[in-house]
Amino acid sequence: FSDIVSRGGGDHGWHQDSGWDKVTVLMGFPSQDRWNGEGVFSHVVRLSHPLRVPEKPVPLVFNQAYAGEKIPEECIWRPVYAKGREIIAYCDSATVHSAPDQIDREALWRLQ
Repeated sequence: FSDIVSRGGGDHGWHQDSGWDKVTVLMGFPSQDRWNGEGVFSHVVRLSHPLRVPEKPVPLVFNQAYAGEKIPEECIWRPVYAKGREIIAYCDSATVHSAPDQIDREALWRLQ
């Protein structure tokens, strides 16, 4: 369990938390009541193929230099927080994720 509290946004440090073939669950807490919109959850990109699972869980960071080009906008999932949409889940080995363009949250709980 991790409690992620951060401000700002826009730093697209695309990464995997462990690289393991396990589901990551995020529970969002927006900065204001009755919030509808982006900025609570991380942005997520599904990979065409899962990466090789490491022996030990280690954060894997990808940047534009590593990838050779920018991730196309149409490939980026920007989850919207709303009533009934307070939780998202994704497989760590099959995705990379990053801070949202603009962070608007009180906290984000990560369960792996």
